[in-house]
Amino acid sequence: MKKIASIRLFGKVRLRGWGLAAACLLSIGIVEGDGLSGMWLADTTDMSPVSDTLRGYGVLAKDSVWQQGSQETRQEVRQEADSVRALQAMERILGLPADTLAAVGEALTQDSAQAVRSSRGSDTEENTTDTLAAEGIVFAPADSSAASYVVSQVERDSLRQRDAQIKAALASLYGISMSDAESELGPQRLADTLMAADAYQAKVYDSLPQPTQPPYVKIGTPVRFTLDNGLKVLVYPDSSVPVVTFYIGISNQGVFEKDKKGVSDLTAAMLLAGVQNRTKTQITDSLANMGSRYRMTRSSFYVSGLARYATQNFNLFADVVLRPSFPLQEFFAEKQAMKDDYALADARPSEILNRVYRALAFGGKIPSGEFASPETIDRITVNDCQEYYSTYWRPNNAVLLIMGDITEAQARKLVEGRFRFWGRAEVPQDKMSSVNDLPSTAIDFIHDPSAHDSRIIISNIAEFDYNSPDVFPAMIINHLMGGDLLSNIQASLGAAPRSENTFSLSPDPLGGYMYLSARVPNLEAVRTITEKTARLQSIRRTPLDSTTLASVKQYLIGRIALSFEDREAMGSYGVAVENGTVKQDFLEDILRQINDVTAEDVMRVAQKYIKPSQFRIVIYGDARKVVPPLELAGYDVTFYDKTAQRVARPSLSQPITDSISARDVLERYFEAMGGEKKMRAVKTLRQQYDILIGDRKLQAVVLARLPFYYQQLLLFDDEVYLKTTYNGNMGYTKVENTTTALSADAVEKGRLSRSIFPLLDYEKEGFQAELDSIVPVLGHFTYRMNVTLPDGKIQNYYFSTEDYRVLRIEEVASRAVKETDENGRVTRYEPEKIASYSDYRDYKEVDGVMYPFTTEIRDESGRIIWQTTSVDPGVSIPEKVFR
Repeated sequence: MKKIASIRLFGKVRLRGWGLAAACLLSIGIVEGDGLSGMWLADTTDMSPVSDTLRGYGVLAKDSVWQQGSQETRQEVRQEADSVRALQAMERILGLPADTLAAVGEALTQDSAQAVRSSRGSDTEENTTDTLAAEGIVFAPADSSAASYVVSQVERDSLRQRDAQIKAALASLYGISMSDAESELGPQRLADTLMAADAYQAKVYDSLPQPTQPPYVKIGTPVRFTLDNGLKVLVYPDSSVPVVTFYIGISNQGVFEKDKKGVSDLTAAMLLAGVQNRTKTQITDSLANMGSRYRMTRSSFYVSGLARYATQNFNLFADVVLRPSFPLQEFFAEKQAMKDDYALADARPSEILNRVYRALAFGGKIPSGEFASPETIDRITVNDCQEYYSTYWRPNNAVLLIMGDITEAQARKLVEGRFRFWGRAEVPQDKMSSVNDLPSTAIDFIHDPSAHDSRIIISNIAEFDYNSPDVFPAMIINHLMGGDLLSNIQASLGAAPRSENTFSLSPDPLGGYMYLSARVPNLEAVRTITEKTARLQSIRRTPLDSTTLASVKQYLIGRIALSFEDREAMGSYGVAVENGTVKQDFLEDILRQINDVTAEDVMRVAQKYIKPSQFRIVIYGDARKVVPPLELAGYDVTFYDKTAQRVARPSLSQPITDSISARDVLERYFEAMGGEKKMRAVKTLRQQYDILIGDRKLQAVVLARLPFYYQQLLLFDDEVYLKTTYNGNMGYTKVENTTTALSADAVEKGRLSRSIFPLLDYEKEGFQAELDSIVPVLGHFTYRMNVTLPDGKIQNYYFSTEDYRVLRIEEVASRAVKETDENGRVTRYEPEKIASYSDYRDYKEVDGVMYPFTTEIRDESGRIIWQTTSVDPGVSIPEKVFR
């Protein structure tokens, strides 16, 4: 039996090729967790010396034992072969130093299973065959004090040598070439051959070597040429993989679509709906039969497939771009599908929240503020799509990229053969307005009484673009806050749809932003806003420690390096470079730029672009549960509907479900105020106030004496400005030197209701009280009680459901509003309800009774604040004062 190569670690434990590869790659941040499949371990009888190291790298053991010939095993081997190719691609694209690559693979022949069975028969150190890890083993996170690390040591030219070894192995064993290997051998035998071609050795170091500078990313210099019609063409020849990719992108990110929002997406769908010599089905079937990948967006089209089908793929690609037929049947089908999609989006809280946020933050200024709906889609005609196509899908507004196993001459022949006849035209440019931050923090609320939780966006404008050096510290901030700026950059450049992120500090040439989102129970909304705001403040004020910063850099460098394998992303990058959105060396220099970021850079960028005093906070949830604590926290709330239109404050009342009565609430109110007996004992009361009316400040003195004596003095600059007096028999109001007597009706009503505490009159004739509902007031839930006083005045009292103090008294009245005809003649008078209310807070005890020390009066004319400066119950007030 052929001896299986193995690597001996720490005397007893041997780590096979893929486990070692994973450990090495994980140590430099290139692969996350279980990113490589098929991580094989050796004899597990004594793993303690190495287990900490493996736990630290997150290596997962296989969850099933090897069974030769099984379909599952064959699939695993195929995945391992794919991983080999991935490592090769990383070396070619990244130019990584040799000592950072894993020792990849070794012998896995068809008699592997016998070797495994043989190894189980001996536990001695001399046994050189490997076994698999026990079924189901998963290593927990490591102790950071692990003593040793496994690091591969590979010659710089090893991958080139490996290519030669693989070709030689295929030729000697089977007499075939690389291109025919998989079809003739099948995945099992091919994988065995690939593994057998390796003979690399690994070493064990007592400490992790110091990291070197990140490699310079070798994107390569494309061949550039421009057709006479203005079409820019970039060709990236790369014969390493027999794949050719065609990508075209247009500039339409700054186009307003207004009341026909969605026309760009519908136009893109129609390009794939049929061309002049092919139907939609024929296009998609042809691409599928060749195994080609494709994707159409509102601003790009992408086709990628095997080099042997490059000409066929290109012709389909060119037909879609140049010869769309806009068939009516497909138009109506695509239009209805889009309408259905947006109708479903109307029921998704996350979609509603995001579109309202965009409309409020960017609406009317940049296209990001527009959103599509079934109504906007319904307005679009096939002529609109044809016009949009003929306006923006023009060669002088496009960039064409060709990447892969193709020569410059071949690419030029294909492009000139099909695209040189594409007619150029003037492309209009819409005018953009600058996007500005709010002057102060504001809360915008979308009320949904059926919402079970709250969805929150905290955001502000961040004016920077991809060419700013602040992009690289922003990447660090995004990772720390749980976001993903790399995906956002790719999405903004057209590579992939943007995902719903928790946090994003994103550049944008039209309007950058800081954006944080959360989903929490309704009752946790205020706490979440407070915590998120504090977290944002923290990153502005507290520098990162060196360990955290180094770890984040390591992760980002590895992740970004792997992302360069995405050809669609590279295509969008090429278009962005040609359009000037991204500078020429952005990707080439990105790893070094990230590595150079300091803790001071991170804090500087956070302070520059995270603006707590100008946050726009948009919430989707049940206002009845969320708004009261928001108002208690001091926020003013503005309400919007699902289309971002401002609406009136909704009714936040809830039905009373318990058995409490109005009399019960009154009794608990008296108890909360100090007791009914103590309240009735107050026969006289003198109160002094400071009054704030806008920028003006006045003073007031209010005197009350039972049963019905009352006087109020308003002073300005220590001079009495207004005086109101009532003594039960008469009353008057005096403004400066003008005196106006109260009417007989007003005098009579005053005798009935001039109590110091009006609710103590609940036993008087004419007094009525009825509980109405539960309503939020000043951040508290309250019982709303409709009260009719003995004088006939109607008021709504709002009692806190927690301590039963009065938080608000609402005056209800009406006035006659005249209606006129077209000639100005009065036709009738219509009653109009008017309301004013007084809010009470800052209750303090004086002589055993509670008094509110702040009263805020609101009506249609504005707001007046009465701030109590002194309360004197039981003070002597002679009757003559009220004459």
